[in-house]
Amino acid sequence: MDQNRARRPHRAAARRATSTHTFSGRPVQLTPLISDWVAAARRDARTSNCGLAALLIALLALLTCYLPDGFFKLPISVHVMRNGVRDHSSPEFYDAMAVVQRLLMPSSRMASCMNYGWAGESSPAELAPTLAGHDERYCLQLYDAVVRAAIEQSFDASVQAHVSSAQGGLLQGLDVVEVGCGRGGGAAFVYAHHRPRSLVGIDASVEQIREACRRSGVKGLRFEVGRADALPLADACADMLINVESMHTYPDPLAFLRQVARVLRPGGIFVIADVLYPGHSMVMRPEYVAVAANLQPREHVGIHTGVARALALATFYPRLFTQIPEWVHALLGPAFESMIEEFSALPNSRRRRMFAEGQLKYQLGVYVRP
Repeated sequence: MDQNRARRPHRAAARRATSTHTFSGRPVQLTPLISDWVAAARRDARTSNCGLAALLIALLALLTCYLPDGFFKLPISVHVMRNGVRDHSSPEFYDAMAVVQRLLMPSSRMASCMNYGWAGESSPAELAPTLAGHDERYCLQLYDAVVRAAIEQSFDASVQAHVSSAQGGLLQGLDVVEVGCGRGGGAAFVYAHHRPRSLVGIDASVEQIREACRRSGVKGLRFEVGRADALPLADACADMLINVESMHTYPDPLAFLRQVARVLRPGGIFVIADVLYPGHSMVMRPEYVAVAANLQPREHVGIHTGVARALALATFYPRLFTQIPEWVHALLGPAFESMIEEFSALPNSRRRRMFAEGQLKYQLGVYVRP
């Protein structure tokens, strides 16, 4: 009897070491940690109806540690892409696009910028020398052109003093905000190339900001989730606010313009570049912006020729489209293909043709807060 009792602890220890549990009549090996969770859940099940729920929660918590970001958003994201969203104006659309590309096309490079780009007439290949050979150079050239136009058209003495003393960066010493930063490629380029003191990128899409944060990690550059009509920023905190191909998606552009006036310091610059889609052209007029946000217009020019030129020269987005696996095309359906073609203004798309023929206008505006 004494010998049997002496053996029992050793047998119990052996059972704990193997961590074997039976599910549906089949033995399953589990790690010691999960084995403890399972054992606790089974003990609870004898005295409570919550045992199974506890077990499921424990397993689900473990599972989420090994699943990629956005996994649980994949079904609704596929649904959005399959149904071919037309307005492209909701954060949910951009969330879905990021999730689908991250999880279904992991081998293809995810674009860091989401604009149509710009190429000058005299030097269509390059504007900023550092962009030579960059896949998204025309998209980044649009940001370069936006920053240069903002500085050249700003007559405020304090801003001009910053620029004249800048060593290697047009925005040195300035605090910059980009609203509608998307995946952060443009903001990261402006921060690295024009060297502002700080740059905050804001976007309403959680998944876009998730991608942007992967490109940050640099002191002075950060990204936040936020709505354009309720910016998570203090009053008078910025010297410049950039908005590239974003305001046309806002349900309340007037509220956004009021936020621009709130966060800019006196003498601060608001620069916007956007497509004049039907029903959106009025909010891009200088007189509308001047009245809505009490900003002084300094420049308002059409740059659709340069945008059309960039679309003709760029090869990055058409190449991305051809890299989408056939099974993804089959899963997402023809609505996805036509939506991507129009959204990206790929060759043979109606939007590309409208840019080339001048039917679709693109405006750049520079404003200063008194």
